[in-house]
Amino acid sequence: MRKPYILTVLVTMFLFASAIQLNAQGFRHYWLNNQSLYNPGMTGANEDVVGSVIYNQEQVLNFPGAPKTGLIQANGRLGYSNSSLGGGVSFEEYGVLKDYTAFMFYSYAVPLKKDRRLQFGVGADFSLIQENGSSLTTTFAGDDIYKLNTTGYNVNVSLGAAYVTKRFYAGFSVPKIVHNAYDYAEGRNSYSLEPFNFNLMAGYDLSVGKHFHFMPSFMIRSDNQERFNADLNLNFKYKDVVWFGPYYRVNAAFGFTLGVSITKYLKLSYAGEMQQTAFRNASYGNHELMLGFKIPRFNKRIAQSPRYF
Repeated sequence: MRKPYILTVLVTMFLFASAIQLNAQGFRHYWLNNQSLYNPGMTGANEDVVGSVIYNQEQVLNFPGAPKTGLIQANGRLGYSNSSLGGGVSFEEYGVLKDYTAFMFYSYAVPLKKDRRLQFGVGADFSLIQENGSSLTTTFAGDDIYKLNTTGYNVNVSLGAAYVTKRFYAGFSVPKIVHNAYDYAEGRNSYSLEPFNFNLMAGYDLSVGKHFHFMPSFMIRSDNQERFNADLNLNFKYKDVVWFGPYYRVNAAFGFTLGVSITKYLKLSYAGEMQQTAFRNASYGNHELMLGFKIPRFNKRIAQSPRYF
């Protein structure tokens, strides 16, 4: 029997991540690149070790402090068990705020008939948030309370489930369970239960002829702080070498993704979008560059989610 090496790969990725400074903006990333971030039940949905290094920058006209983000993550099976583990680190900077986050996901798969699995996952993350408030300029009386250099901490727990086959997946998650609040007057954090929020996602890989694949997918997001939002994706793939397609974020943006396989196990993709909100006249759009990797785990496929790899 082959020696399991998934944990070795994950540890290596964490050591590598700790040596570089990345920029991350969690839920602004193109979601198909990092489904575990939105649903911990998708952790290990691919039988291989998969992961990504992402850089994201929002181009804003004459606006210093525009968001720039980055992330490195990996997930995969734990040996030959039904358990999967994933995690990573991220960095986000916008305005006077800097957000350093470490996150981890775990899922357990219940095997079903005909290479199908029902996966249940849990995620946790911890964020260190630094605010350079002393650099702000205030105009109203009483606002000086915000001109402080503060450090806060955010914690979160997420839950999710996914049904995965070779060509289809569907998942549901509650991505935020803990509500974090920071009291500037007292200089302390408080925690409570987050109002109900959810993500609903699904995708299908349809073979079109001998070499082409048509891969429609969607994700619906909803919470009490943000209006209803949905991502619709129409991706096309040729011989697992090139993939491309448009996507639409309802009430938010139009986008396009393009990717290419550098090698069998290394892939590069770009996702760009233009805002459709009132902010569009000042923004050149969101641009994301992703380097994805895959390390094969089995000779025979078991159940792979229909992502681009």
